[in-house]
Amino acid sequence: MAQKWRSSLNNPQAADAQSLWGIKEKQKVEERLAHASLGGCLSLSDMLKTSVRTMRHGIIEAVSSSPLPLGFFPSHELIYNVSQFIQGDLNGIATFAYSQTQTKPLLDSILAANGLAGNLNNDAMKKSILEEATNIFVNALLKDFGALFRMESYSSVPVLEVLEWGKSWEKLLRIQSFDKKGVILHSDISWGLSQKLGYFLFSLSRDASENLRFWAQEGKSAMVPVSIGSLEIATAPTVLKASDLGSCVAAIIYDPVQKKGGMAHVMLAQNPSKDAVILRPGKYADTAIPALVNQIRAKGKLSAFIAGGASMPMASSLISGTIGPSNAEVLRSEIKKAGIFLAGEEIGGTQARTVELLTATGEIRITQGSIQRIKKLV
Repeated sequence: MAQKWRSSLNNPQAADAQSLWGIKEKQKVEERLAHASLGGCLSLSDMLKTSVRTMRHGIIEAVSSSPLPLGFFPSHELIYNVSQFIQGDLNGIATFAYSQTQTKPLLDSILAANGLAGNLNNDAMKKSILEEATNIFVNALLKDFGALFRMESYSSVPVLEVLEWGKSWEKLLRIQSFDKKGVILHSDISWGLSQKLGYFLFSLSRDASENLRFWAQEGKSAMVPVSIGSLEIATAPTVLKASDLGSCVAAIIYDPVQKKGGMAHVMLAQNPSKDAVILRPGKYADTAIPALVNQIRAKGKLSAFIAGGASMPMASSLISGTIGPSNAEVLRSEIKKAGIFLAGEEIGGTQARTVELLTATGEIRITQGSIQRIKKLV
């Protein structure tokens, strides 16, 4: 079950913040978290050459000022804190908080088994072991979640710090809102017969929390992929996503009144024939905008955004040099012709982009490699 908070009298702001999670939704996600954590523990068992298991799982609802939850470490206890930033559909901060005292015997035994107990680089090796262990656990968990939720998420390089548990908790709260509760998933992890290895915690951003809650409610992902040459329309809280845009351009139209938006994954500037328009209007820049406007049926003032159009190094100079700019030029013209406000654009460069429309907020999330940017339509 989910970890309970300390008395709300200690933090009225946290108690009064809006919660959108129901009991059944929490239970469903906790069950999946238990399954994913088990997979992570099996991977850790192989790496550490000892039995690693998980017993307790839960969801903590949090705002940016939430107090320390009960049942973890004392506030001032020093821990090995290994953190990774997670980007993609379940973006947030993942942390493995290791108990220093109960992890030490395991690390010593691993070094001894490899004939390294007296090595001068002992501390560096222990750091490397814990960082690699965290990376293995996190990626096993993301793989499990991704397979079920049809969500893609990617982890950064793990970084170990020696911190007080209270400071570690503050880092987890940095992505939480001050007035609306988000979620932090947690699992406790043990090794051997009864030794506590530590706690895994995954602090999800607001949109990632909504993605997960939507899955718990509807039994499907809130993410709708917009494949090459296609066009999709959706309302909140659905997220429209065009992946790996090279010379292609994502054309986005959004109505803030209905919280309804559309995205076209545009390949080429001009349609070759009338039949092609009927079959795939989202494929061409000169037909995508009229088709989006027609299907959204606006009740508010529409705004637009375009992104993509890169010159890809692996493409021929002719393709990389003309298709992207041509797509963008025609889209700008069609947006202006339709009387729609162009809120922004991100065109060009030499690196592919993944572009997402968060219909609940009217935000555009653009990912290039390990860099992620948020743009606003409204």
